[in-house]
Amino acid sequence: MGAPEEQIRRAAGAWIAMRWPHVRVLHEVGLEHGQVRADIVTLTPEELHGFELKSHADKIRRLPEQVRVYGETMDRATLVVSYRLFHAAQSIVPAWWGLCLFRDTRPLEVVREAAINPAPAGLTTARLLWRDEALELLRESGHGRGLAKAPRLRLYQELLKVVPADELRGRIRRRLLARPDWKPTG
Repeated sequence: MGAPEEQIRRAAGAWIAMRWPHVRVLHEVGLEHGQVRADIVTLTPEELHGFELKSHADKIRRLPEQVRVYGETMDRATLVVSYRLFHAAQSIVPAWWGLCLFRDTRPLEVVREAAINPAPAGLTTARLLWRDEALELLRESGHGRGLAKAPRLRLYQELLKVVPADELRGRIRRRLLARPDWKPTG
């Protein structure tokens, strides 16, 4: 049947494909420049939805930090968790997170649907952009002059100054959807 991690990933992938057949699905997405990895992210022009997977072989000691970073980055988040870790993990994730229970060969059980994140952080979401993408968004907004050699963090901070937060998050999602792949070339 495969390792517990493979089982929960297959179950989550099948559930996502059934519920949202027309979303772009990404695996192992680095957040905060790779400090945290989202196991699965679904992406549409309207929404980034992160899925954290915890099989019975996992520990939950990293979950508080993952919750923080998902909370700054994602529009929605869902924890897919094994029965063994369910009660401990449930006490860590905020109320806006979705919860799905994984039990080996059964379909995922939706315990709670994900709600809209009440307080995403623009800077953390902007960090999903590659440097050239951030510079291009600044130029589209008429503010890229003199920033061609600026560090990424400065570009992200400038974006936050010149583009309203909700508009910026939408632009970032559209930019991410336009990527042919998720590995920068250079």
